[in-house]
Order: sequence, then structure tokens, then C-alpha cells
Amino acid sequence: EYVQPASLVSLSHAVKLKDKYYCLFYENGLYYFSPYRRHFFILSEDGTVQQADIPKTAERGYIDLFVRNDSVLMKSYMNRGTHYFDIPAKRWTEIEDADDVIYEDADYTVTYLSFGEWGETTWFRNKHTGNEYELYLYGEIVNKVDSAFYISSAHRILRIDNPEALAPCDFHRFY
Repeated sequence: EYVQPASLVSLSHAVKLKDKYYCLFYENGLYYFSPYRRHFFILSEDGTVQQADIPKTAERGYIDLFVRNDSVLMKSYMNRGTHYFDIPAKRWTEIEDADDVIYEDADYTVTYLSFGEWGETTWFRNKHTGNEYELYLYGEIVNKVDSAFYISSAHRILRIDNPEALAPCDFHRFY
């Protein structure tokens, strides 16, 4: 009832907030020239599924879905819009553009951007020196265990003991 018959549906983004998963699915028609659609679903741990509309600016192009301050946010890069998901009302509200911070502690701020077919980059910014270091690789999931950073993807886990050993940024390469 949510998707078209004979279509390919795949999960593109998912975040968990409290006991629910907030998920974006990408639907493509049976033939690749068919237009695609995005769907936003809220899945509870008991199996309940709810659907909510997505903002018009997020229907096409590159987007991110993330949790910040107990809120679900969606950022559209091509259409330059950030939206907050009002959970009780189940609707998106446009807000001031959010930054791309995916991890922060006392020493580092970590940001990540995906440029689609042009690649992905993760930046570590030292809060004490202001210096930035980059890892030209996917890094939307960052965890810190003891003193090491772990960047996870579906295919690998990278351990970074010292972000300052990464490529230093300069005026040509910076976040």
C-alpha cells in the first residue's frame, strides 16, 4: 500500500531515537528510467509502521538524516534546506541550516559529507589548535573507544589512533 507494484525499494538512511527507527527508503520503478520516490517510515520495536510525508526539498538530490539533541533532522544539500521532524505531529518543519557534525568530544569535532559519485570525506578538527585533518572516505558512523576513533561502514571498520596523522587540510582542502 505504500509503494508501487513491481518496484525496487531499498533503505537509504536510518537513525534510532529512543525506541523508534526513523528510516528513508528509496523506491525505483522496475525500469531505471522510471522516476524514483523517497518514503519516510517510523518503525517501532514492536513492529508498528507509520508513514510521514517528506519535505519537497528532500524529494531529489543528496540528503542526510541524523539525530541531534533528541531530534530527527533531515538536510538536503542540493536544495539547501534543513528540516526538523515534529514527532507528535508527524511532520517536517524547516529550520535554520544545520552543520554536518557527526561526533564531538572535548578535543575534536568530526564532520562528514557525501558528494555522491564524487566521493565522501570525513574531517577531524582539533578544538584546541583549530587544525583540520581529512580522511577521503565514508565516515558517517564514528565511535570513540578509549582513545581511538572507529569509523564504520557496511564494508569495514577503520581504527584511527591519531587523527592528526591524517592528511592536514589547507586552503585547497578544508571542511
